[in-house]
Amino acid sequence: MKTTERMTDRGRITGALDRMHEETGVVWRGGGWTCCGTCGHYELTTELGEGASFVFWHAQSDERAFGEEVRETITYTGYDEESGEEEEYDEEEFFTEVGDDLLSDLFIYHSDTVAASETVDALRRAGYEVEWDGSPREAIRVAASG
Repeated sequence: MKTTERMTDRGRITGALDRMHEETGVVWRGGGWTCCGTCGHYELTTELGEGASFVFWHAQSDERAFGEEVRETITYTGYDEESGEEEEYDEEEFFTEVGDDLLSDLFIYHSDTVAASETVDALRRAGYEVEWDGSPREAIRVAASG
């Protein structure tokens, strides 16, 4: 019996963008690659040169789209100076666990409208609901399917 693994959203998105790059030359970067939009534009322009077509999402966008807030209770052991006794206390900590499926909308930034249009087309062909208003200043929104 043949079993097939379900393709994750991250795998589908990166596969669609890889194909787009091969067909159009538009460069893409994603995941925890850069901290924010300003740094992403600067880093890619520096790497590829002025006028290069590219798209990217940064670490903050990746964490919001693929991450889920996890609450964990951690037990600490401390020393009570007054009584001289060891005591345990609990503290809740929150962190984001990043996975491979879209849990929230993903925002993809672009260098120009050509790169954005190619990205929108590639992601729609991959089956995603994608919104972009055609503006050179607005990010592309990939809707979470859930």
